[in-house]
Amino acid sequence: SVYTFWKRGLPPPQMTILNAPAREECIARRERTNTPLQALLMMNEQEYMKAARHFASTLLRHDPADRIVIAYETITSQLPDAAETEVLKKAVLDLQRMYGENPDLAKALTEGADAAGIATEDLAAWTMLVNTLFNLDLTKNRQ
Repeated sequence: SVYTFWKRGLPPPQMTILNAPAREECIARRERTNTPLQALLMMNEQEYMKAARHFASTLLRHDPADRIVIAYETITSQLPDAAETEVLKKAVLDLQRMYGENPDLAKALTEGADAAGIATEDLAAWTMLVNTLFNLDLTKNRQ
């Protein structure tokens, strides 16, 4: 991480969970692991959620027909196939319905967002979709 403050005796916990090198020597290639703690960090860490919310608010300024393709391509560097597109469309609709029925959940998820003119349930639904895309194995383990 470029913007992480490193202390000599105590590396940042997030970087430790993600198997960051100890920094005593140069490491050209990081060890590939996948543990439940890494998944929990990526799904629940406040900074990752802020990033997902910010990207979701950017997506909501695009044409609705293009949002899923833009999100998928931006995050994975690949275009979604038809089946993936349909699954993601259904996920967004389900999330919008859920957050529409539970406005307190949507408000809690979108609190502090710069979302002028964006419906809270839409921002919450797209935030969760983006967070899901951030957590795909395809996204985290590029070869």
